[in-house]
Amino acid sequence: MTADINPANHGETVAMVDLADAELAADAVTAAAAAFHGWSQMPAPARGEILRRAADILASRTEAIARDFTREEGKPLAESTGEVGRAIAVLRL
Repeated sequence: MTADINPANHGETVAMVDLADAELAADAVTAAAAAFHGWSQMPAPARGEILRRAADILASRTEAIARDFTREEGKPLAESTGEVGRAIAVLRL
């Protein structure tokens, strides 16, 4: 486990995380490849609904997610909030 430290407050540990290695990356690629067929065969409206639900979840948690981004990355809250908004917009395209 590695401590993720708030760059604006070096005394604050934001989270304890496991860093990915080549094996974990390979596992992620394998899982994505295994999921591809089912996702690609799903009707577009059903895929769109999943993405819209993801956008709705992000929208309902924007403030908390933006605060976490700010603590983790040290960026201004307005910039973090904008990042979340852009992610929501992409999911709703």
